[in-house]
Amino acid sequence: SDALARLAEDRDVFVRLVVARYSKTFPDTLARLANDENVLVRRAVVQNLNVFSETLEMLAEDRDAFVRRVVAQNSNVSSETLEMLAK
Repeated sequence: SDALARLAEDRDVFVRLVVARYSKTFPDTLARLANDENVLVRRAVVQNLNVFSETLEMLAEDRDAFVRRVVAQNSNVSSETLEMLAK
């Protein structure tokens, strides 16, 4: 929704974290949040089942090991991304 997209841009990390965790957040909003500087927001994005496989592909190269590990566990992950993670 437009409201969630606006909240995803909030300066308060807690607000962005709630949006990233919310099960009804649209995949395009999650894609924007995947670039968040805060690792907790990125960790929440990677656990959201609405996330695009393309977003998971990007997060598979995240500097945070937890984010990379959870990419492999998300049901939306592509076989190509899984292969990349296995290397």
